[in-house]
Amino acid sequence: MLVRGCAALLLLGCASTSGRPRGAATEGSPKGDACDPGGKRALSLDLDRDGRPDVTRLFAKRRSERGVAGEYLSCKQVDLNHDGRKDLWMHYGPEGERTVEEMDLDFDGRVDVVSFWGGAKMVRQELDTDFDGRPDILRHFENDKLARVERDTNRDGRMDHREFYEGGVLDRIGFDDDGDGRVDRWERAPAPAEAASAAPPPPVTGPTAEPAKK
Repeated sequence: MLVRGCAALLLLGCASTSGRPRGAATEGSPKGDACDPGGKRALSLDLDRDGRPDVTRLFAKRRSERGVAGEYLSCKQVDLNHDGRKDLWMHYGPEGERTVEEMDLDFDGRVDVVSFWGGAKMVRQELDTDFDGRPDILRHFENDKLARVERDTNRDGRMDHREFYEGGVLDRIGFDDDGDGRVDRWERAPAPAEAASAAPPPPVTGPTAEPAKK
């Protein structure tokens, strides 16, 4: 339950496209060559001692102009819920930099979140929030701040809702009403004070109140 709860929080709190067919089984075949076990040295750990590896690290050979010059961590694979199947893949470049992270949040064997990194910063992220094998949210970042969010609100495979952020704060929203890939109308985000005043009050809690409904 703890692992599944953490996975759900990650999906809701993370702020696209992987290039690997969406919905494809991820076991042993995540995106890119970093996690391809071919030609790499594998080091596995069985953390819960059930006879199945929970963490596997893959080490690739680092080549220099004069030939092979040691190894570097290329990929880290983790079985989060100890079911014998990997759920998280972390890809690394030759200099130790993080490049891609993939995660199967609902443990069905398919990747639901793909995060892309550049220069030690996340640059974009793809999320499949309804677990249908297709991304429905794309998040783009600039200098560690959310810059743009694209959403497929009607689940037809096309992004029809676009949010633009200034300094990490929502500035305007564009709507594609006819599904042609172009914004048809715009709405300005309310000022912070207006947004706060319009927000519903939090549920009452305490010894004299009824428990908040979930």
